[in-house]
Amino acid sequence: MSRRMRFNHKRLVAMRKQPALVVGRANKVKNRANDDFERTASDRDKQSQHHAAESPTPYDVSIRVGSDRIRAYVQTASYAARRHERSTRGSSLLRALKG
Repeated sequence: MSRRMRFNHKRLVAMRKQPALVVGRANKVKNRANDDFERTASDRDKQSQHHAAESPTPYDVSIRVGSDRIRAYVQTASYAARRHERSTRGSSLLRALKG
């Protein structure tokens, strides 16, 4: 899942020259999504995450570096997180993007 953002030219050049800014923003979204998962997920999803998941957190970040840009993807890292995204309780990832 990605999110469109608007930047002015100076901001775009700064982000291309400093990939750490992109990684920092992605990590903030990931942390908010993981915190929201702990607050809103069902007990079944939480138990599944803590006992059966290979990933220690429900959401993780993957980084792709190109010749002129860097992209950061915040995504579900476990089945419990994917099940929570489809639940009636709502999406932790979407709530993290708003915050």
